[in-house]
Amino acid sequence: DEMVVMQDGMPEADRWQATLFFMVFQLVAQFVLMNLFVMVIEDAYEVLDDEDGRHARRMVDEFKKCWQELDPEATGEIS
Repeated sequence: DEMVVMQDGMPEADRWQATLFFMVFQLVAQFVLMNLFVMVIEDAYEVLDDEDGRHARRMVDEFKKCWQELDPEATGEIS
């Protein structure tokens, strides 16, 4: 087993430090990833509740109606 071979050549103090480093690294990495995940979810809810976002969606609908009047055949150009 490769791990046993690596541990056999490592002094006892280094094994303890490597184990401690690995555990701390895992905790910090999980904490950071969990915070990123929560931040993305929270940001999505914030956009849903944003008054400016609702106003922008209404304006997009209004823009579509106006553009349809200017370009009834949907050519992408104002006739």
